[in-house]
Amino acid sequence: MEYDESNKLIAKYMGGYMVGAEEYELPHGSHSKGTIERWKFNNSLHFDKDSYQIGLFDYHSNWNKLMDVIDKLEREDSLLEFKISSRECMIMYDKKMYDKYESDSRIESVYWAISDYIIQYHIL
Repeated sequence: MEYDESNKLIAKYMGGYMVGAEEYELPHGSHSKGTIERWKFNNSLHFDKDSYQIGLFDYHSNWNKLMDVIDKLEREDSLLEFKISSRECMIMYDKKMYDKYESDSRIESVYWAISDYIIQYHIL
């Protein structure tokens, strides 16, 4: 799974939903086209109520937003815990290791652990 796809799943888990999308084409004969998504977060920790966000999320590179996701997951299930070390993230459940993610960087291992956990247990 790519960052864009996982970031959108995390955004949905955090209370976001897409309210519209617009097609665009770059000028001057570049023939490049794309889509801009607008998202709304009514109950989010890191966006103002009723704010809009262009659908480019940075959970994979933003520790503050990533920690908000961990806080929400652990608040929803008191037996769940994320243990983070230099290049790995362990998902603990009831003090037992449930899964382990290793990567080249700390933030990447945490990101993929969270992303996979949401996919498995929070079908969106």
